[in-house]
Amino acid sequence: MGPILFVIYASKLFEITSRHLPEVHCYADDTQLYLSFKPGLRESQVEALLQMQRCIEDLRQWMLIDRLKLNDEKTEFLLVGTRQQLAKLCAEPLAVGDHLITPCQEAKNLGCWFDQQLSMVTNINKICSASYFYLHNIRRIRKFLSVESTKLLVHALVSSRIDYCNSLLYGLPQTQLSKLQRVQNTAAHLICNLSRFDHISPVLFKLHWLPVHYRIISKVLVITYKGINGTVWHQNILVTL
Repeated sequence: MGPILFVIYASKLFEITSRHLPEVHCYADDTQLYLSFKPGLRESQVEALLQMQRCIEDLRQWMLIDRLKLNDEKTEFLLVGTRQQLAKLCAEPLAVGDHLITPCQEAKNLGCWFDQQLSMVTNINKICSASYFYLHNIRRIRKFLSVESTKLLVHALVSSRIDYCNSLLYGLPQTQLSKLQRVQNTAAHLICNLSRFDHISPVLFKLHWLPVHYRIISKVLVITYKGINGTVWHQNILVTL
C-alpha cells in the first residue's frame, strides 16, 4: 500500500493501546508493547499480565474488523530487569489468542538481539558468529581477489554488522567490545593479506579504520549533532538508538 497509506490504515493501533498500556513503539509493521510492574509483588505481576492480554485482545478484534491478521505464533514475550528482579518473578505465560506465549530468554528487535538484562551479550555473540562465518568464506577465495574487492566484501558482510546500531553498545565493558575488536582485526588482516601475528595498529591506520570503541563514540556524536541541528530523520533515530 505504501508507507503513508499503511500508517493511515494502522493508525487505530495507537488509540487502542493507549486505553490499556502507557508505552507502544512501532516501526513499519513491527509493533512492541511495553509495561512496567513491581517484581516483588505478585499482584502487580498478575495485573500487568492481564493488562497486556486485554490490550492484545482488543487489537485482535480491531484487526478482524479491518481484515488484518495477527500472527499469534510470531509473538515474543520478554521480561527485562536485573538479575535480582528476575529472580522474584514467576514465569507465567501470556495468552495470545489460542496460544500461550512463554517468556523467552532473548528476542530480536529491528535486527538487534535483546536479552533479559539488556547486557547485549547475545547481540555481540551473534554478530561475531555471523562475521567469522563470512570471513572464513572470504579467506577461502582471497587469493583470487584484489585488495579493493576484498575490502568491498568485508564492508558489505562484516563491517556493516559491526556498525549496525552500534550506539546501543555505548558504555559496555571492554570485555564485550573486545570480541568485536577481534573481528575487526581479523577482517583487517584478511584485506591486507597479513598474518594474525602482525601488529594491528598500522593495519587499521592504513585502512583508515577507527577501532570499535571509537566507532561507537563517533556514531553517538554524529546522531547527537544531527539531532541538535535538526538534520536527522525520525526513522533513523528509531533504528540507531
